[in-house]
Amino acid sequence: ILRDDAFVEDPTRLLRAVRYAARLRFVLEPATRASARGATGLVDGTSARVGDELRRLLREPAAGRAVVLAAEIGVPWIAGNASALEDLFAAVDGVLALPGAPPLEPWAVRMGLAIMPEHLPHVAVDGWARGVAAAAALGPVLRERLGTALAPSQLDAVLNTAKPASVVVACAL
Repeated sequence: ILRDDAFVEDPTRLLRAVRYAARLRFVLEPATRASARGATGLVDGTSARVGDELRRLLREPAAGRAVVLAAEIGVPWIAGNASALEDLFAAVDGVLALPGAPPLEPWAVRMGLAIMPEHLPHVAVDGWARGVAAAAALGPVLRERLGTALAPSQLDAVLNTAKPASVVVACAL
């Protein structure tokens, strides 16, 4: 950073910094990391500018690394299981690439895994994306349910009532 208050002046810079660090496999130097850590409370997911930057971050091939870095720095609304997201994002992308997969935006599914569920309704992105994210956040619960011994008719009933994003995440898990 050029100034100590760079992240305070514009909190979207923090998400941009982790996005570029993940993409380029950079490590934030200690002063930048400390400054970012001090500004994490200012990164407001209800801000349209933060929502735009979050969408850009989640579209990156290195989105998992970026989310992990944001969690390490202390962005308060990043899900606590961030360390496993890199592999899970890759698995979700693999499921979405399968023939017959639902036509979902990968970034919206990733958002459901990266953001704490109680914050999802307030993230400044389009409503359809919040809906996909909320359904994706339920994927682990669906995976648990599918892990029990179900008769084929029960399995069919469960899958027919589940939202596509939940099924994608359950399959990825």
